[in-house]
Amino acid sequence: MLKRERTDVNNIIQHSVIMLVISLGVVLLFQLVVWQYFFHFIIKELAIMGNMIQMASQGKLHEVAKQNISPKNEIDSAIKALADMAGELEKREAVLLQSEKLASLGILISGVAHELGNPLNNISLMAQGYLNLYDILGDGEKKNFMADVLTQTERISKIINNLLDFSRKKKQELKEYDPKSIIERSIALVANQIKISNVKLHKHLKPNLPHIYVDTPQIEQVLVNLLINAIQAMPQGGDLTVNVGQDAKNGYLVIHIKDTGAGISKEDLLHIFDPFFTTKGTKGTGLGLSVSYGIIRQHHGDITVESEEGRGTTFTLKIPIYQPKEKEEDAQADRNH
Repeated sequence: MLKRERTDVNNIIQHSVIMLVISLGVVLLFQLVVWQYFFHFIIKELAIMGNMIQMASQGKLHEVAKQNISPKNEIDSAIKALADMAGELEKREAVLLQSEKLASLGILISGVAHELGNPLNNISLMAQGYLNLYDILGDGEKKNFMADVLTQTERISKIINNLLDFSRKKKQELKEYDPKSIIERSIALVANQIKISNVKLHKHLKPNLPHIYVDTPQIEQVLVNLLINAIQAMPQGGDLTVNVGQDAKNGYLVIHIKDTGAGISKEDLLHIFDPFFTTKGTKGTGLGLSVSYGIIRQHHGDITVESEEGRGTTFTLKIPIYQPKEKEEDAQADRNH
């Protein structure tokens, strides 16, 4: 009897232990499932935020701003706030880009006005000569007069169209381009400033330059800004050198813009790309180099400066070489590392 009761008690204890173990197992399993769910959820949300932060650091504010987020928790709210902030920054960046372009445009217009005077004066002289000699000119000579007038008007039209193209506000549009045409066009825009500033241009473009994938007006804006800065750094005239080559190993087109001006102090070099920092006093907005820096970074490139007081300044632009789509992601990954 006692033995049977002891056995029953042992069975009850064993059953209780088994039930306790099973209960603990179920609780642990439930906690594990819940933990994995929340861990996956949190990691996924943080990954989204991390990706957005990386895009923002690369200047892809438009990509961040267009993220459609419906806040369901604190992390979602933080992600949405980041997207909203990127949208606001994108708007302000667009304003800065246009304001700096207008500042450059004012300088270009002064040079254009000077150059327009030449063909207009030529047309005036030819028209006067045509009127004076009309009765004694043959048909062939009259045609030559008209052809000369047409040439001068086409020259005026080209000058004005170049200026209008530069001034227009356009949405960023990345395409494959030959860098030679972009550089030649940028130099043409400041050709008048070069001429009236007694600056000698030295241009060296290596043959067979690789194409680049860029927004042409934005890259032109950067080049024009750097060229104008170089010209203004030499008020008594000097040498402006533009060297263009490539860093094939790292996949960059490399542009050097060098002047023989007064140079930049070491202290000023530390702040040269800061917004609103200028060495031109009231004549400068302090936005040019900051905006240029932002544009180049948006293109996954780099802009650096070397200068020595009394010996001039050299700005170096590095713009990624165009890669076929199947190689583009690998090339970008290499640059990020």
